[in-house]
Amino acid sequence: MKKTKLFSIVATIFLMVSCAESNEKEETANASSNSESNEISVDGEYALDTSSSILKWTGWEGPKDRNHNHYGTMKFSNGKINMKGNEIIEGKFSLSLSSIYVEDLSEGKKGILKKHLMAEKFFNAALFPDILVKILRSKAGIADVEIGILGKTIQTKVPLVVSMNEKGLRINAEKFEVDFKEIGVRGFEPDLKDPNESISPVIEFDLDLIFSQK
Repeated sequence: MKKTKLFSIVATIFLMVSCAESNEKEETANASSNSESNEISVDGEYALDTSSSILKWTGWEGPKDRNHNHYGTMKFSNGKINMKGNEIIEGKFSLSLSSIYVEDLSEGKKGILKKHLMAEKFFNAALFPDILVKILRSKAGIADVEIGILGKTIQTKVPLVVSMNEKGLRINAEKFEVDFKEIGVRGFEPDLKDPNESISPVIEFDLDLIFSQK
């Protein structure tokens, strides 16, 4: 009888240990699976989802500390990138100046500001209707970017964050600035009589891009 009881106790302990080991292995496997699903593996070519992607802009009249600004958005016409790991090997994008949208003014004044920005004095949309953007390379989250505008090019560096969400591959950049002074836009020339009336050649951007794999 004692032997039977001892056998029962040993069997119970064995079963408890076996179940604990099984649960531990299952939890480890699940953790490993979750870890792998959170890692970014995005090699290949991706097409821009133009309906979900947007460029936000903010421009200033007079010194920035006056906080006299206007802001709005632009939409992309098309775009694509090539990825290796979580770095961008190259990318090409196009934005139409006709997509400029002013958010901070009343309906009547929105059109006036847009007309000014598209005029010959500024971005001359009649001759140069599109802005062409190239990502030349990226490393450690910093992209070398070339902007084609007014038949000229500007090179700048943009910090980019690459991630995955339910929509696909996402690339975003918050609050980076581009100085258009070097391309000689007449509308950005200083007003010597009244500096407060000068339009700053420095424009601030926020970028949010969504891609799907080709």
